[in-house]
Amino acid sequence: MLTTDSITASQFTFMISYSHSDKNICHKLYQQLTDHNFKVWIDLDGIYAGSWDSMARGIDQSKFVLICMSEAYEKSTTCQREADYAHNQRSNIIPLVVSKGYRAKGWLGILIGARNYTDFTKTDFDTAYEKLMKEIANQTPGFHVPLSRKSFEPSQPLTESNGVSDTHLEIIKWSEKNIQDFLRDKKLTLMIPIMKNINGEQLIDLYKRSKNNSTTVYDSLNSQLRETNKITLPRTIYSGFINEIEKIISTSSSTTTQKNIKLRNDERRASSFKYDIMIDNCWKDKNIASAIRKHLIEDNYSVWTYTEDLHGNIWAGVASAVDNSKIIIICMSTGYNESKNCHHTADYVEKSRRSVIPVVVESGFSAKEWLKIMFGGLRSIDFTEQDFESAYKELLREVNYHNC
Repeated sequence: MLTTDSITASQFTFMISYSHSDKNICHKLYQQLTDHNFKVWIDLDGIYAGSWDSMARGIDQSKFVLICMSEAYEKSTTCQREADYAHNQRSNIIPLVVSKGYRAKGWLGILIGARNYTDFTKTDFDTAYEKLMKEIANQTPGFHVPLSRKSFEPSQPLTESNGVSDTHLEIIKWSEKNIQDFLRDKKLTLMIPIMKNINGEQLIDLYKRSKNNSTTVYDSLNSQLRETNKITLPRTIYSGFINEIEKIISTSSSTTTQKNIKLRNDERRASSFKYDIMIDNCWKDKNIASAIRKHLIEDNYSVWTYTEDLHGNIWAGVASAVDNSKIIIICMSTGYNESKNCHHTADYVEKSRRSVIPVVVESGFSAKEWLKIMFGGLRSIDFTEQDFESAYKELLREVNYHNC
C-alpha cells in the first residue's frame, strides 16, 4: 500500500510526463504543485528530450508519475518510451487529460487501463487540480492535501439535488468511486466488494449481460461475493441493483450514451479487419495458444498471437492487434488472472467492444475477481475437460457464430 513514508523517501513527489505541444497547461500544473511546496521533476524547456538517463532518474526518483494524455502525447515516441518505462518500473501512474475531447487509445489506452483519470479540460483548472489532489489522497492514507482555495465538500450521493442528470449523461465515464457512491446512495452497499475496479463502461456491459442472461450473471456475482466475503448475495439486492442501473440508462440523457455505443459498434462492423482472430494469453499458456492458432490457420483464419506476431513495443503491438481483429479469444488461467499486463489488455479489448470467446486452458480453473466480472457472463469453452479436437470443434462453432 502507498504510504506517506514511501512518499517522503522519494526525492520528488511528482514527475510530469508530457508532450511539449501541451506545455501551457502542463507548466501551469507544475507551477500550482510547486506553489503547494511539492517537489516536482519536469523538463520545462525540452533540454532532456532524448536523454534517457535523465528521464529514467526523474521517474525512478518520483513517487507519482503524471501522464498528461493528448493526441500529441500518444503520437510521440519519446513520450511512449517514458510511459513504458514508468509502467515497467511499477511507478504510481496517474493519468490526466490535457487535450479537449481526448480519449486514450492504442498503446496508451492499454497502458492506462482502468485507472481513474482527471480531465483538466472539462472544468476550470482549480477544480480539476483539487480533484487530482483528492484522487491522490484516496490512494494514499495520511496524504496531506494542501488546497489553495475552497476545500472539498464531503462526498455526496448521486441524487437529483447534486446534478444527477449530468451524471446520467456521463454514466459511461463513471469512475470506481462514482459507482461506490451510487451503491451507497441506493442502499446497495452489499454490492461494493464485488464492484471494485469497475468503471462506467464495464457497469453498462454488466447490465447488458444481465439482460441477456440474468441467472448466469447473478451466479457469477454471488460466487465472487461468497469467495471474498463469505456471504450470499440476496436476489433482491441483485434485482434492485439491475433495476437502479436500468432507471439511469433509460433516462433521456443516457440516450446519447446509447447512441454513441451503437455508433462505435456500427463503425466496427463496417470496417475491415486485418485479422479474423487475436488470441490473448499469458506466457505460460503459450503452447496451447499456439496449438489453437495452428488449427485456426489450417481452417483458413488469419490469427494474431504474442509468440508469433508481436514485434517492437508491446503496448503498440497489442493495441494494433486488438484494433485489427474481429474476434478475441481469451485464454483463461490463474496466470492470466494474476497478470497485470493481461488485465490491461482485457480492459482494452472490452473498451474496444470486440467479440470475445473465453476458453479455459488450466484444469479446474474458474474465473474470479476482475476476470469473472468482465467475461463471467459469456459462454466459455473448457479445453481441459475434453480432448483437444472436441474442444476445438466447439470453439470453431463459436467462431462461426460470431462471424454470422
